[in-house]
Amino acid sequence: MAKIKGMDISYWQGKVDFKKVAADGIKFAVLRDGYRKTLDSRFVEYVKGCQQNGIYVMAYHFIYTDGATPKQNAQSSYDNLKKAGLNPTKTWIAADLEYDTWTKNGEKCTKAKCTQYTKEYLDALKALGCNKLFIYTNQDYYKNYYDWSQLKYPIWLADYEGDPNYDCVMQQYSSSGKVNGISGNVDMDWLFDESMMKDTPTTTKTDPTTQKKEETIAVTADRVIAVAKAEVGYKEKASNSNLDNKTANAGSANYTKYARDFDQKYPNWYNGKKNGFAWCDMFVDWCFLTAFGYKKALELLCQPEKSAGAGCTYSYNYYKNKGQVGRTPKKGAQIFFGVPGDFSHTGLVYDFDNSNVYTIEGNTSGQVAYRQYSRSKSNIYYGYPNYSGAATKPATSTTAKTTEQIAKEVINGKWGNGDERKKKLEAAGYNYSTVQDKINELLGGGSKIVTPTTTNTNVKVDYARSFSKSIAKTYTTTASLNLRAGASTSKTVITVIPKGKKVTCYGYYTGDWYYVKYRNYTGFCSKNWLR
Repeated sequence: MAKIKGMDISYWQGKVDFKKVAADGIKFAVLRDGYRKTLDSRFVEYVKGCQQNGIYVMAYHFIYTDGATPKQNAQSSYDNLKKAGLNPTKTWIAADLEYDTWTKNGEKCTKAKCTQYTKEYLDALKALGCNKLFIYTNQDYYKNYYDWSQLKYPIWLADYEGDPNYDCVMQQYSSSGKVNGISGNVDMDWLFDESMMKDTPTTTKTDPTTQKKEETIAVTADRVIAVAKAEVGYKEKASNSNLDNKTANAGSANYTKYARDFDQKYPNWYNGKKNGFAWCDMFVDWCFLTAFGYKKALELLCQPEKSAGAGCTYSYNYYKNKGQVGRTPKKGAQIFFGVPGDFSHTGLVYDFDNSNVYTIEGNTSGQVAYRQYSRSKSNIYYGYPNYSGAATKPATSTTAKTTEQIAKEVINGKWGNGDERKKKLEAAGYNYSTVQDKINELLGGGSKIVTPTTTNTNVKVDYARSFSKSIAKTYTTTASLNLRAGASTSKTVITVIPKGKKVTCYGYYTGDWYYVKYRNYTGFCSKNWLR
């Protein structure tokens, strides 16, 4: 998969030395052409600087609907590109509609309006002959404010959490990058589809609900796990209605959006229609389909088309026929319950430790939910999707190493340093960011304070995985400590607990993180900073 370094800038960056920018490895730049019916005051200058230094030019337009319609925004984009000497029909143009749009127009942001305004803008550009169009979105808008069935365009995703959590052709991975030749912070981007930098426009379109361009997708366990986590709380339906609503029409008739999608959109996936049947395996298949697209998902699941893969026993046998089964948990593995020849339930492994395996399952008490099991249970088997693309060889040891064990090995120098360490860890099947988080925690990173600009009182807090009465007590913080929305240093900071303050744990925890109450807040903090 291509990974080309770029940036996006506007007149806020001021005077730019594009010769230094190019020398710093920037291959492309997405330049703001303007907003409403205006021209960005630096746009023409920036286009010229990029062209003179071999930096590929794309454009984005900030859509405001106060004082200009979406169609007028589009006409302004078209005119602005022509003023800069660009051919609008051969230049990539991104629609950028953000929170400030609603602040300015005084309207409430809804999925319908967000989709409508973006679609009207892009439709107007298409009517002008532009066919190289894409959409800028953050994760909130991606999940909550766009109807992707109406917007079949490539995605430029703002995601600062490592690899992108959703399928995209471009990722804005930082808002605080540094580039030689530019003063201050710079938005940084990775381009995954190198065909976008060719003169001929790509015909590939990214649609989160349909088949995806396989080569632009990072094939990782974390990607399918993120899809599964987003579905937690979905309840099966009493009838074939309200299928896309997580909780409406809850019942026990086995109707789900997962089976509906296979029946209607992908009729060649299974050997017949499946809505109304037990759906635990269909949920896992749907997560892979959503994460990786049609062809790659079937490959990872070891399934042919028109298969019996909606059945647990058949799914296990497809892995078995490829030699990709075992008894050792791995992140992203498909877990099966029963015995070979007679499996009755399945789910997706999202984590494990020395004692337990943690899963996300569909059709468990009629919903999608988190579950955990002792690794010593005799009726657990695993199928291993081949995320690496090489021959999958499950661990021969009966005890897989935990993230903490690997982190300690890294600290002791076993895995090398820098890029060498990252390559070795990823080649061995470990998530580099997860291991690094654990290293930071072990070395005292848990005390590193990230002060929120405001106290986040409305953040959704993760569920704790485990309970032990022995840890239920009041503790004192030994350092200023972040109270987070989940058991990881990557989770949102709810508030900062000063050193010497009392917190109460009622016995719930996840790994080395205790679920505690501090004043009116509840969340997770590292046990290493409690006494």
